[in-house]
Amino acid sequence: MESDYVYLGQVQSSTLGENGVVTNELVVLEKIKGVADTKTVKNTLFSEDMCASHMVVGYKYVVFGKTGSIPEISSCSNTRSLGDIGKEGLAQLQEMANKRKQ
Repeated sequence: MESDYVYLGQVQSSTLGENGVVTNELVVLEKIKGVADTKTVKNTLFSEDMCASHMVVGYKYVVFGKTGSIPEISSCSNTRSLGDIGKEGLAQLQEMANKRKQ
């Protein structure tokens, strides 16, 4: 999926809503690509989907998003925890973003 923006963010709060949908509010630590129009990422707490994934307050995530929609975290999406992507993966993303700017 092509993303309009990518950033490294840290989860500040998580709120459980209807149907087990969790709204996670992040603070942007580093912009990698574009400008995020939301700092919210959603996930479904009680999903039976194989791709289900969760966020943890205090943890850092690399968020990929499209303007006008709220990103969702899952093992089938590009959004991942920094632990999953690793510092090398983050460095590669930053390098690719820098090359696109030139």
